[in-house]
Amino acid sequence: MALEEGVSAGNWGEVCGLIWTAQPLRSRKFTPILCCILDNHKNEFTFEAAVDGLMGIRDPSSVPALVRAVEYHQDSDDGFHINEKILNTLFAIRNDEAIEGLRLAAQSREPWISNRAKSYLKSLDERCG
Repeated sequence: MALEEGVSAGNWGEVCGLIWTAQPLRSRKFTPILCCILDNHKNEFTFEAAVDGLMGIRDPSSVPALVRAVEYHQDSDDGFHINEKILNTLFAIRNDEAIEGLRLAAQSREPWISNRAKSYLKSLDERCG
């Protein structure tokens, strides 16, 4: 697949373009490579593109990679937009593992992440209560 070839070659501009082009497909076949990008490639634009792709797919199998990535913060992201997208994706998936990921994020040392995760958990409680 072209996306995997781009990652192997480290052609991050191409990888970003392919991810954003494939987003409307929302195909779970992209989940493994997008999770690999989250786990191994901290190129700012590629990382955000992978999060965007996973947000659209909402594949429960992406939860472990999203949980591992939730604490990753890029200095250029003053507003924690990428972290917000990760938390939003966990909230949208809403399986037990994703909710546990939100609980872990609520314990973050980073106040923005912990406060936002707590907000998502409160919203879940209100919907279930």
